[in-house]
Amino acid sequence: MHSLKNDDNHIAVIGAGTMGAGIAQKYASNGYFVSVVERNEIGLKRAQSSINATLEQAVERKIFRQDDVNLIKANLDFSNDLARIAKSSLVIEAIFEDLNAKKSLFQDIEQIVSPQAIVATNTSSFSVSELQSTLKYPERFLGLHYFFHPAKNRLVEVIPTNTTDIDVTNRACFIQESIKKIIIKSKDSPGFIVNRFFVPWLNEAVKILAENKANSATIEHGAREFFQIPMGPFQLMNVTGIPITMHAANAMAQSLGEFYVPCQLIAKQIEKSEPWPLLGEVDQKQAEYVAKRLLSVVSVIACQLVFEENIGGTFEVDLGARVGLLWPKGPFELINQNQDKIKNFLCHYSDAVHGVKVPSILSQHLEDNIAFKSNNIEVIHEKDIALIKLNRPDSMNALDEKLKDELAKVFSDLEQESHVKGIIITGNKRAFMAGADLNFFNEKIAEGQVEQIVSFAASTQELFLQIDRSSKPVVAAISGLALGGGLELALCCDKIIATIDARLGFPETGIGIYPGLGGTQRTPLRIGPELARFLVLTGTLLSGTEAKVIGLIDECSNAEDLLNDAKAMVYSILNNYKAKEIPSQDVFKDLRQAFSVPGGHSSETTAISERARKALEKVTKKAPLAIKAADELISQAQFGQLEKGLELEIAGLEKIFKSQDARVGLMGAAKKTPIRFSGT
Repeated sequence: MHSLKNDDNHIAVIGAGTMGAGIAQKYASNGYFVSVVERNEIGLKRAQSSINATLEQAVERKIFRQDDVNLIKANLDFSNDLARIAKSSLVIEAIFEDLNAKKSLFQDIEQIVSPQAIVATNTSSFSVSELQSTLKYPERFLGLHYFFHPAKNRLVEVIPTNTTDIDVTNRACFIQESIKKIIIKSKDSPGFIVNRFFVPWLNEAVKILAENKANSATIEHGAREFFQIPMGPFQLMNVTGIPITMHAANAMAQSLGEFYVPCQLIAKQIEKSEPWPLLGEVDQKQAEYVAKRLLSVVSVIACQLVFEENIGGTFEVDLGARVGLLWPKGPFELINQNQDKIKNFLCHYSDAVHGVKVPSILSQHLEDNIAFKSNNIEVIHEKDIALIKLNRPDSMNALDEKLKDELAKVFSDLEQESHVKGIIITGNKRAFMAGADLNFFNEKIAEGQVEQIVSFAASTQELFLQIDRSSKPVVAAISGLALGGGLELALCCDKIIATIDARLGFPETGIGIYPGLGGTQRTPLRIGPELARFLVLTGTLLSGTEAKVIGLIDECSNAEDLLNDAKAMVYSILNNYKAKEIPSQDVFKDLRQAFSVPGGHSSETTAISERARKALEKVTKKAPLAIKAADELISQAQFGQLEKGLELEIAGLEKIFKSQDARVGLMGAAKKTPIRFSGT
């Protein structure tokens, strides 16, 4: 074993197939230097061509600029020499699915890298423990299962074994977060979490075809319509490769039994070396049968892996489906919404599917019409402090009715727990809360039900007032984005701490609306009406450092220290420790002058700074009706009557959401298209 110093910025990917190339591209796109090792020269060139083509598409779609692409390419090193991995801090194996070949490779890897390097497998079918069994340093080995296409798909399953060191798991998770991946942790079990229910979903579709219950066109239609997905099972297999489904199903069948054995029709299709034909007339009645059968299979498997085998939780299953498979709703969310359909189908389950017993917990929930609990919020108790973690990373913790209701219940419960002395509200690395759910707004506007938006805002304000008035100290710990409703939630707390690189602000006036959850009222109370006008009317986003200087937050922290610093802040409140005074705002004298009067137009405009002039120009590009309403509300806040100001915020929402500016702005924001306001 060589004793080498790791380069924390150096990643190695061994195997340059579709997955290996995509994994390498993802790391290189996020600033890592990546050694791509493939012993086959043709494979190396194919990987380079694949990455180049994907990056060119990204430039065409304006995801990357050409300069970005040049940097990404400079971060990639292609080689046939395994020694190139020597100083890597993380080595990811992504070769073909051959158990002995993988084991042999890992033994070679151990002879090259330092003992501190993390070694990972991207296997989708083999046991991580089995791959780990012959290693000299098994404690630094784990699974990192990426999803197709790994440069685009945000999901990664992290699979530690019983002997994986906890520090290795934490380091691996930190690296995944640094490349903007969404993590779900799984126990080491065949198929892990997502493939455990997804491969049977694919296999079941083929069984339906083999049984002549429906043609491929009907199966595609039934799956697409019910699961609300762009591609059905056969088209998906055509894109990702039919042999992959065959291999994954075979691997599961070896450990899990007859039900997982791949349908013989799959092998026959592979022999033809042809994609699945997607032909035929759609039979709507049979399409409904397809939907019920596929949902029932997924429901049974999901309940097995969660409640009988403890491989993951309901949260991980649903998140994996939403992110990895791009299903709008995960299995447990679908079960909760379709209990009658599943109950009806399972009455005839044994006639359609053999070898799987329906979990008792599923039968009980269906019989008693009980919904499975969602886990969009995680509560962690540490001594006498409760940590509320907003846990919807796929939507950047966007505030919708479901999340709001869960937060209200969690907060109310914690207020009643006498052993809880203080509360911290936080999110994840990428987002504290990225505002309200724009899809909800657009849906209600399209349906002509703006009153439901107003009702949602009013009930959210009640929740925020409860947080504001809590007898227990409440601290907001912000990492990533805290926008709109997210920042309004933070402003309800007694103290706010944010990472240096957090992004905070009110983008509402740029999409045709105004902050309606207290932003026009609590912001002036913190930083004064002038700077509140600057933030709200211009939509300027501040870093954590800038927010601290302006007085919007109380403290800054490094990411790794954020929660510990937040706990210290809770205890300082409990111990009546005098907080640091907010720094002088003289540095913002020009902005306070420019925004000193309603409308953001100082009488001394000839003397304003260039910074202030640009800020005032930004106001002119925002929605006129929203600017006027927000400006008036901020002026109201100076009278110090918070509840009166909040009532006025709610009172103006119906008019603003019925405006053409709101319709155009919210739709443009959702579709990421240019927005032009008419002032109507």
